[in-house]
Amino acid sequence: MGEFIKVSTVEKLPVGKCAGVVVDGTDVGLFNVDGTICAMENTCPHQGAPLTQGSMKEGVVMCPWHMWRFDVKTGKSLTAPGADMTVYEVKIENGEIFVRLP
Repeated sequence: MGEFIKVSTVEKLPVGKCAGVVVDGTDVGLFNVDGTICAMENTCPHQGAPLTQGSMKEGVVMCPWHMWRFDVKTGKSLTAPGADMTVYEVKIENGEIFVRLP
């Protein structure tokens, strides 16, 4: 398993918002769900849209291109069975967001 890498701060990711970051060459989406920061792949498996450019409601992000939906806490696809996303471990220290890739 990789090391935790600082990717942002909690201050830059308000509740209900998302942001894309690159971690060791991997496009990662950060999502603030009611104060809990989640991280998962940021590229929709359907046609490669950046999920963080879509909308998020109640912990579900919707792809901006074709409306595929994913639970950002689990990575589970709510649209296409088997098209689940990889989620990444997150830790918060002193207001800083760290992500660890597998």
